Amino acid sequence: KLLVFRERNNHCIVPCAYDAVPSLARWVKRQRHRYYFFSQQKKSPLSRERIEVLNRIGFVWKAKEKMWQERLVSSYRIPFKSTSR
Repeated sequence: KLLVFRERNNHCIVPCAYDAVPSLARWVKRQRHRYYFFSQQKKSPLSRERIEVLNRIGFVWKAKEKMWQERLVSSYRIPFKSTSR
């Protein structure tokens, strides 16, 4: 389901409330939650292997941070206007 989402949207930032496929939204939220525990060296069912597989397909672990970065970058994309005559 994630690969289909990526194919259609060109990214893996699945919204928390994704009405088209609610089960995908829940699964993504669960993976992010498990990753948080894993990164804090707490007990988590998420393995390094799964993290690597998800990283390879472009899974976004911190969606809010990624969206903020993309908005920041896009705000600096100002069309260049030459001042030379």
